[in-house]
Parts: sequence; C-alpha cells; structure tokens
Amino acid sequence: MPVTLTINGTPREFNGDPDTPLLWVIREDVGLTGTKYGCGIAQCGACTVHVDGQTLRSCSAPVSAVIDRTWPRAASEAAIRAAADPGFMRGAPLPGSSGVSGGRLGSSAWR
Repeated sequence: MPVTLTINGTPREFNGDPDTPLLWVIREDVGLTGTKYGCGIAQCGACTVHVDGQTLRSCSAPVSAVIDRTWPRAASEAAIRAAADPGFMRGAPLPGSSGVSGGRLGSSAWR
C-alpha cells in the first residue's frame, strides 16, 4: 500500500516495504542524497534527519516509523559534525580550515 511522506514540505509517495530503512527511501526513492550512509548502526550521525523536532538516525529506522509525522530535514553538516565530534561546537577549528573558531569553515573544509 503506498504511503505519502512529507519531506522538506513536499509530499512524496513511497510504494514499497514499510521495513525499508528510511535512509534508502530518502536517497534512492526520493533522490535526496544529502543524507549520507556512514556506519549503518546509528552511531556516527551521518544519516541524521529531523522528525518532529527530534533527531532520528535514518539508517536504522524503518520508513514506517515516520508515517504521519512531521519530518524530515537532513541535518546540517555542522550538526552531523557535532554529533561525531562534540569538540566541534566548542570552537575547535576544522582540519584544513584557517583556524577561525565559532563554526566558520575554511576554504578546504568538507571536501
């Protein structure tokens, strides 16, 4: 039975197995590749999306977990980095950055 998911304010239809990981629905069926596969066990944060104002690791959540919920927005790169490295949000410079703290990215960051 097809279900409609509202992603970033746009209704999207998914007609597949309700146990499919949400990450694969976002990337493969919807075509939004900003949400990444990292570890596959919900530990690294690369697959983080926002659902009802809470973070959700989409690699381990089935698409059925978000039906009838307000969701998802892919987390920003800063939020993903903060999940993996708590020191990041305290102003620690990124590798390859100019050393400016406060979350400002240098020219070679995220390449």
